[in-house]
Amino acid sequence: MRRKFELVVMVIGSVLLLVGCSFKRSGALMTKKTATKTAAKTETVYYQNLTKADKAKVNFKFKLDQDETKDNYADPVYVVSMKVTNRSKKTIKFNRTKFVFILNDDKKLSKKRGVLKVKAGQTESVDQLFTTIPEQSTLGDGIIEYLNKTNKLAYADFKNGVAKSSNLKNKKLIAANKSVSGYSDEETATDSSTDSDDDSSTTTDEASSSETSTGTRGTADSSSSSASSSTGLTEDQAKAALTAAFPDGGDFGGYSMDELKIDQGSTGGWTFVTPEGLCWIVRADGTVKAPGDPQ
Repeated sequence: MRRKFELVVMVIGSVLLLVGCSFKRSGALMTKKTATKTAAKTETVYYQNLTKADKAKVNFKFKLDQDETKDNYADPVYVVSMKVTNRSKKTIKFNRTKFVFILNDDKKLSKKRGVLKVKAGQTESVDQLFTTIPEQSTLGDGIIEYLNKTNKLAYADFKNGVAKSSNLKNKKLIAANKSVSGYSDEETATDSSTDSDDDSSTTTDEASSSETSTGTRGTADSSSSSASSSTGLTEDQAKAALTAAFPDGGDFGGYSMDELKIDQGSTGGWTFVTPEGLCWIVRADGTVKAPGDPQ
């Protein structure tokens, strides 16, 4: 009788052990499947490709700091840092070079490089996104954008050194910034015109005549550039020079090269202009000036 009882206990124990292992394996598989499913749901999108609803879930905060390492004798000069909080369910990416601070008659481009990635529910910061910002451009007349005007991040209305994306709903700031284009009157008449060949040629002529100025990017083939500097460049040569200056890819303000307005001046230089007015200049000697480069 005792032997029979021991046999029953052993059988029951074996059954319980098998059931326990089965549940453990099943639970592990379910956990793995859930994790895989969650990972698959997390989409990665560049900011400009987000829906309007998702953009509303991304908050930007810009902080102003005076830069006393610069010449502040006439007016204070500032740097602007950025904090991004992503409340959407997507991972959002930014090209760090595509942030732009639009001033009344000028624009400042980010000098940062690489890709900024902000995961869902997280916050990331970029120190000194913009530098050498004049004090007058921090009082409300200015716009901080990503890539182009359809991606406004905040108006440059710094209260206690801070500007937030929530100020984009401020009617006074909306009205005050309607005329802010990032160009002086002369530049606007030249770069924004799509009908006047004379204006476009003037811009290109000025670019071509300053072949020896600083702040330009060299081309991949200096010998061919020297040979063509006296006669000017063909359109294909200008395109090749522009492509060589940016080997990482031709993303010109969010446009491909074929979407740019291309004009040639009388001295052989070429301009490549986006619909928003960002202008790349290829001089007659093959050197390239990008938006934000020194004159």
